[in-house]
Amino acid sequence: MCYALVATKRLEWLVIRIRPARPDEAAALTRLVLRSKAHWGYGEEFLALCREELALGPEELETLRAHVAVRDAGPPLGVFTIRGDPPEGTLEHLYVEPSAMGLGVGRTLLRAARDIARSSGFSALLIHSDPNAEAFYLREGAVHAGSVPSGSVPGRMLPLLRLEL
Repeated sequence: MCYALVATKRLEWLVIRIRPARPDEAAALTRLVLRSKAHWGYGEEFLALCREELALGPEELETLRAHVAVRDAGPPLGVFTIRGDPPEGTLEHLYVEPSAMGLGVGRTLLRAARDIARSSGFSALLIHSDPNAEAFYLREGAVHAGSVPSGSVPGRMLPLLRLEL
C-alpha cells in the first residue's frame, strides 16, 4: 500500500492511497476507464470498438498487478494494471477519473506502478500509449520505442514507449 500527499491546483491537499484492486470492482473500473478514454473526445463509435480491449474483468483483477488510487473511502480515482513476467512487462491500463485529472492522480499511479513493478523483478515496462497520454509518459521518463497497431481499431497505430525502472 502506498500513500501520496499531493498539492492540487485547487490549493487543497489530496491524500491518495494506492491499494490492490478488488474483483468486485471490475464493472466500476471498466466504467472509469471508458469515461477516462471518452474525456479525450473519442465518440461512442470509437469507444464501442475499444470496449472489449479496455474492459477489466474480475479474473483479470486477480491475475494482473491491478491497483487503484482512492481518497478516503470514496470510489476509485484511477487504476493501473501490469501484465507479464519479469524482466519486462506491459503497463496495460493507467486511467484517471476525468474529474480527478490534473490533481496528480496519474503521476501517483505511475510512480506506484514503477515501485510495484520494480519490487516484482521487472526492469522495464512497455506502454502502448494513447496519443493523448504520450506527453505525460514522456515527461515521466518514458522514451519512444516505436509504434504498435491498436488492438481495437484496424489501421490505427499507437506510440510504443519504454519506461526503465
